[in-house]
Amino acid sequence: APVTMNISVGMDREAGVNRFEGDVVIGEGSADVAGDRLSLSGGRLHGHYDIDSDELIIDQIALAGDRTRIGGDIRVRDVSAIMRAAPNEPAAFNISLPSMRVDVPGTFAEPLAITNVEVAGSIISAQRTVNVSRITARAGDGRFNGTGRLYWTDVDGSAHTGVQLDGALEGAVDARAVMHMWPVGLGESVREYLARTITGGRVTDATVHINVLPGDLIDGALQDDAIDVRFNIDSASMEFISTMSPVTHARGSGILRGNSFS
Repeated sequence: APVTMNISVGMDREAGVNRFEGDVVIGEGSADVAGDRLSLSGGRLHGHYDIDSDELIIDQIALAGDRTRIGGDIRVRDVSAIMRAAPNEPAAFNISLPSMRVDVPGTFAEPLAITNVEVAGSIISAQRTVNVSRITARAGDGRFNGTGRLYWTDVDGSAHTGVQLDGALEGAVDARAVMHMWPVGLGESVREYLARTITGGRVTDATVHINVLPGDLIDGALQDDAIDVRFNIDSASMEFISTMSPVTHARGSGILRGNSFS
């Protein structure tokens, strides 16, 4: 894909270079990401590097025009340490997003509003691995805390992504907001049914265990033990058909597995 880059450099007579700012615009094209084609057409990336704080601040990300975008400032601290790390050495990172809005049609049915996001970990480029030692984020009255790992290995001659995530929810999140966080295509028949019938409620005591191996999605289906998400729901309301009175003030629990929901 053709790329247009505009780089601005701030200069001070006494301090010298004190600021880098860049704007990247992507033309028609796509990229190969872990064996899949990701549309980049009409994408834009804008940010600046603050030399005094050693912080990269990205304030605009959009891919495929406005169809995929992230709103809010992404702050990457200790950038120089990441750049200096040798390929076989962990490059520590710390990313914070005070407030963000993620709008990715085709992946999430509705835009996601998340606050107080922090991700810390390290990158080992020689192993094609990103280790995440801490993930925290808030949605509504709930706070998620977890750890994870993202890595790439070759399967049948092409690179595929592996994902590990373990965490738990403190507090409560609106049931409709949880449905918006459920990726489209993951247990799609269950996701579509619950998204259509659940009209309210509070999700609490959720635990998340995900271990998707790099080759798991080649055939388009997950093993049952690849995903284990357990939760309670109270004050729930559901409407099954328009001619039937809605169910209100319900409570219960659920378990989402890679190929089942109960």
